[in-house]
Amino acid sequence: MKIIITGASGFVGNQLVPLLEEEHDLLLVGRDTSRLNKLFPHIDAYSYASLDERGRDFDILLHLAGVNNNTNLPSDTIISENMSLASDITSICRRLNIGKLIFASSIMVLDPENMTAYTKSKRQVDQMINEQTDIPSAILHLPALYGVAGFSKFWWLSKVSKSAARYLSLMVKAYKPSLELHVLANHLKSVQGNANPEECLFEEKEKDFIYRLFSKTIDAIFVLSVFSVLLPVLVFISTLIKLESPGPAVFRQERVGKNGETFQCLKFRSMHNNAPNVPTHLSSKTSVTRVGNFIRRFKIDELPQAINVLKGDMALIGPRPCLPTQKDLIEARRKRGVLAIKPGITGWSQVYGVDMSDDNRLALWDARYLAQRSIWVDARIILRTVFARKPEAHGGSK
Repeated sequence: MKIIITGASGFVGNQLVPLLEEEHDLLLVGRDTSRLNKLFPHIDAYSYASLDERGRDFDILLHLAGVNNNTNLPSDTIISENMSLASDITSICRRLNIGKLIFASSIMVLDPENMTAYTKSKRQVDQMINEQTDIPSAILHLPALYGVAGFSKFWWLSKVSKSAARYLSLMVKAYKPSLELHVLANHLKSVQGNANPEECLFEEKEKDFIYRLFSKTIDAIFVLSVFSVLLPVLVFISTLIKLESPGPAVFRQERVGKNGETFQCLKFRSMHNNAPNVPTHLSSKTSVTRVGNFIRRFKIDELPQAINVLKGDMALIGPRPCLPTQKDLIEARRKRGVLAIKPGITGWSQVYGVDMSDDNRLALWDARYLAQRSIWVDARIILRTVFARKPEAHGGSK
């Protein structure tokens, strides 16, 4: 392929170019062409203004350039600079008949609490790219990238010994979402004209020993807490449920779990025994008992799922398991890869108050969790669940 790359002198571009140049015809673009010529003397480099001389009919323009938070510029300047540059790039693609425009965005855009100037500018750029329809384009949400020179964001790793950096890197990858640069290079090699308009690249956490150890530890702590510290509460709630209405205190409900396989999910009964078996958001208010209202409000009805966690059907954190009858949600989750992980008792969509009745948007937010899975994100979900904080969820349903 013929690929134009902006921002090749930055950390990511500096390591990505050598991974692509052997198989593809590259052209580098930047404000400082002398620096590009010094870094890559064997590859043509042009300014944005002179790109018309050489850049016509390239297959891909990969836009890595941008002003980030460490420039010490005012927030308004960072936002306006990145928006202006993105607008210029889209104009260049129209003029030069570029096959596909790929914007390198940040996975931080998916975090509703991240409000840095850089993230705000990326959100605005993403919206602008999504709204333009006259040129083929795609947005890549990228986490912290690493290669032979270390991490793009964790510069301090280069200040310690190689042996210490190796172990600290494992901790960093478990703590924050990350991606090896080879994965990005291979993705670019496989990009086709009908690629998804918005994608997240990430590493599967099942291969991360430290993250898996963390997940199993919090699952174990949860199970032990429920069956030891909270046991009197479970007995008390069970008694209240049975006293208010006839029927079992705990009921079983078939739910969809990992890889689309069904399992018997346990919950405290919050509705009358003859209530229809429908998703919670579709249940009638008259079907819910007084005790049920209370235990739903404080999520106590989910506590029996500690048994599901103990059996391995569920985890403490993950997308909420749906009913087998929710075909549209199951298919939306399957397309986005969400069914590859265990469902959870609490999750990203729940703590941010995503509407459970919107299947596509719910699957989108579940996929956002999949892309951001890390010790930091899981810890935030636990804290938000405990303190019942639900800021407004933003983002489209694309």
